[in-house]
Amino acid sequence: MCALAACDARNGTYFAVDGEAAGITFDQLEFFLGKDGGGTTPYTPGSPFNPAVTPAPNERQRLTKRVFSDSDVQTTPETTSLTYFLPPEFATTSSSYVLVVASRGGVPVGLAEVESFNVFDDGAYVYEVALGPIDAGFERWGVPMSPAGDCVRWTRRREGDVAPSTYAVVRSDDHDCDGSRSNADCDDLNFCGDPAGNACARRVTGCITETCDVGVCIDATPLTSDRKTCEPKVCLPDAFCVAGDACRETDAPLDFLACAVNLAATHVEVLMPVKGVNGGLCTHTIEVPAPDNLRCNTPMIEWPPLGIAGTWKVTAARSTINPDGCTFDLIGPTVDAPPPAQMHVVVSVDGLVMPFRRTSFVVGFTPRTTPPLDCMTGDLEVTQPSEPTAPTCP
Repeated sequence: MCALAACDARNGTYFAVDGEAAGITFDQLEFFLGKDGGGTTPYTPGSPFNPAVTPAPNERQRLTKRVFSDSDVQTTPETTSLTYFLPPEFATTSSSYVLVVASRGGVPVGLAEVESFNVFDDGAYVYEVALGPIDAGFERWGVPMSPAGDCVRWTRRREGDVAPSTYAVVRSDDHDCDGSRSNADCDDLNFCGDPAGNACARRVTGCITETCDVGVCIDATPLTSDRKTCEPKVCLPDAFCVAGDACRETDAPLDFLACAVNLAATHVEVLMPVKGVNGGLCTHTIEVPAPDNLRCNTPMIEWPPLGIAGTWKVTAARSTINPDGCTFDLIGPTVDAPPPAQMHVVVSVDGLVMPFRRTSFVVGFTPRTTPPLDCMTGDLEVTQPSEPTAPTCP
C-alpha cells in the first residue's frame, strides 16, 4: 500500500491492478469484496463433501460475505492495468478482503487478492495488486449464477504458510451458494443446488429427528416450502437419545453418531481370535446373529461413515448361512495387520413392520487379549445383549 500524492486524487482507497509482470491482458475485472464471516468455507461443486476423506488438519480457511455494487464489475478495452476506486463511505460495509478476477473475452485469465485493506477519508491510499495466472485452486459457482450472486473460492499456498489455505467469498444469506437461504438450508456449508429448483435431500449430512431417527434433511425451495424438513429414515437405539447426555441431537448425524455409539453399553459384542499378541485376525469374515428377533434384511453401515474407521473398513451383507444373521467383512490395510482395540459399528436393516423406515443396532468388534492367542484353539465369541437393544420406533 502507498499514499497517492496527486493533488486531484479523491480521498479513499484505490486498487491498482496490473497484469504486465505476468503477461496478462484483460478486458474485464471483477472485484469480489467481502467482510469476514467465519473460519469455515463451504463444500462446493468442485470440492464436494466426502465422508471418507478427513480434511487436512493444518488447512487454514477464511469465509467472507460478499458486498456487491454494480461498479465491482469493470469493463475496459484490452489492457494490462486498471485502477478501481472505493470512496470513504464504503468503510461502513466493514469489508476487509477482495479477490480480483481478470477476464478476457469472457474467459478468466488472472487472479489476485488483498487479504486486508482499509478505507479512510483522510487521504488517498493505493493498494498495488499484481495479477497471477488462473490456477486449479480457483472456482466460481452459484445457483442461480449472476454477476452479483456468483461465489468464488481460491485454494493456494499463501505467503508464510506451509500448506494450502482456502478463502471464499460467498452470499451473505446463502453460504454454500446453492439457492437455499441459510435459514432454510439443511447444511449451509455444503453445496446441494438444483438449477430446476427441486428439493435437495442429503443423506450423510442430514439430521436427527425428535424421535431419535437419522433423517433425510430436505432443503426448502420456492417450489416446495419456506422451511426445511427432516424425514425420518433410520430409527436409532433408545440409548442414543437420552435427555441430558453428552451427545447433541442438533449436531450433524455423523458427529452425533460418533458420540452416541459410545453410549450404547448394551450391544452385540464380538470377541475375535487373533494370531498371537498384536497379531492379525484369524478370520476376516464374521457371522453375527441380529439381536431382538430382527432379520438382517439389506443391511447398511450407518456409522462409521462408509464403514471406514482409520485404516480399516467394515462391510455388511445378509448371511447365506443364517437368514436372520449378518455377515461382516473386516478389511485391514494388510491381511495380518493388528485390528483396532475396539470398533463399534451401527448397522441398519429393513424393518418388518415399517418397510420404509429402517431400524438399527450396534455391534462391537474386539480382538482377544487373553489366552488362547492362536487360531487353532481360539474361538470366535458372539455375546448377545441380555436386554433389548433395538429401537422402540413410534
